[in-house]
Amino acid sequence: MLESLQWRAVGKVSIELQAIVAREAEHLVAKLLVSGVSLWRDEQYHRWDAHELSCSVRLVYFCDRVLQMDQAAWPLVHIEYDTVQLTREILLGNQDPSRAPRPDFSVLFGNAKIRVEAKRLRSSGRFPALYVRHGMARFIDGRYVSTPPHPGVMIGYVEEGDPVAIVDQINSIVQKEPTLGRTHVLNPHGITNASFVLSCHSEHGDGLRLLHFEINLQDV
Repeated sequence: MLESLQWRAVGKVSIELQAIVAREAEHLVAKLLVSGVSLWRDEQYHRWDAHELSCSVRLVYFCDRVLQMDQAAWPLVHIEYDTVQLTREILLGNQDPSRAPRPDFSVLFGNAKIRVEAKRLRSSGRFPALYVRHGMARFIDGRYVSTPPHPGVMIGYVEEGDPVAIVDQINSIVQKEPTLGRTHVLNPHGITNASFVLSCHSEHGDGLRLLHFEINLQDV
């Protein structure tokens, strides 16, 4: 649909195009991430090491390749790695800018930004708990904020274990968290049918919604 739109004025972005990109942002971010993961999968998920930063750098690289390979299909869409999110209090000089929130990366759709946070996932150890308490929580407590009404995005790099079983572990932790509970659990989304990415969504009140993409790094 986006490919069929034309620029309406020289040097000025059509209001119609901006509106469509913003409206389709949720589906576009899913398509972009899955397309980027697919290219990364072709390289057997090659990365420097197992750290989540090494994974995110590669994912950002491949998502950017998707954008560059067919720019007409992705108007007004670009990706930023490791961007600082400046709060109002920081801008007013009331908070230390060195402590500004830093999502792993952001996907921009015109003037709208979707923040992305990524965590490693394994069925053993503290990984599911870290996904909840140091990942999801950063959106829920307002440290990371996508442009309303767009969702935040959580990515899980699944290194070991069954992604479905790991989501069950995450949900068990969510239900036991004092500030969360049953209404905050991850539910199947179906926004992508890629076998190597499990997609879910979660609702957190006040219009906050998270999309979850659990990437099975074992699927090579």
